[in-house]
Amino acid sequence: MIHQPASISPTAQIGAEVTVWRFTTICDGARIGSGSVIGSGVFIGKECVIGAGVHIQHGQRHETARRHR
Repeated sequence: MIHQPASISPTAQIGAEVTVWRFTTICDGARIGSGSVIGSGVFIGKECVIGAGVHIQHGQRHETARRHR
């Protein structure tokens, strides 16, 4: 479920059953694993990889291409 307004790059890969809350930005090439929850106001930078089932709290920034599990 994507809550608007959220900004998600067309090259980002969003897994099944992911929740993205409002005011979140997901940049080019980012990957979000299935079942993850991305809080409001989160910034996920270019080519970041977020694993399955990860919960990222509101307002967090992940700017480098790294893996989160």
